Amino acid sequence: MVRLVLEFIALLVLRIKEPGRRRPFKIPLNTTGLFFMILLPVGIYMVALSGAIYASDRITVPVIFALGMLLSAELAWRLILWRNPGLSSHRTDI
Repeated sequence: MVRLVLEFIALLVLRIKEPGRRRPFKIPLNTTGLFFMILLPVGIYMVALSGAIYASDRITVPVIFALGMLLSAELAWRLILWRNPGLSSHRTDI
């Protein structure tokens, strides 16, 4: 989730700072539309997390579970990079 939000923020920053840069594709939204595109997945995550918190008798368990899932994604990616060092040098710019 965090990575997705960071990708959206990078998209917004590049759209604002370098609007004329050549890209392999362009998302057909203006800056305001991209901003709202960021809010959708974040909002869905917040609704799901708040639903899990209020549906549980023990509030700390869902919060710890959600945060653990967020952090485990980064840990899993680091383990994948450790096992496959060639992935970290993969270029994504075209």
